[in-house]
Amino acid sequence: MATIAGAGVPCGAVLNTLELLHDPDLHARGMMQTIEHPVRGSVTVPGWPLRMSDTKVALRSAPVHGADSEAIYQEWLGCSPAELKELRQRKVI
Repeated sequence: MATIAGAGVPCGAVLNTLELLHDPDLHARGMMQTIEHPVRGSVTVPGWPLRMSDTKVALRSAPVHGADSEAIYQEWLGCSPAELKELRQRKVI
């Protein structure tokens, strides 16, 4: 990479996920961030790639499978708590 870049050829490395995770330049620029995952604990992930001086983006873990089911059934599908209880008893959900 250094040889071809030194010859004036525009180039850049193509890194795999493991290489990105351990790249010192990405860590120095704050591009790799550690978040808390509800199952896996602390996980290092790529940060938000676009940065603007007055805009901060906080990364967080995605919800685990089923974490939002209750809200979806009630708020999106209009199911009452009694309907949900019945559906669970009948093993529909």
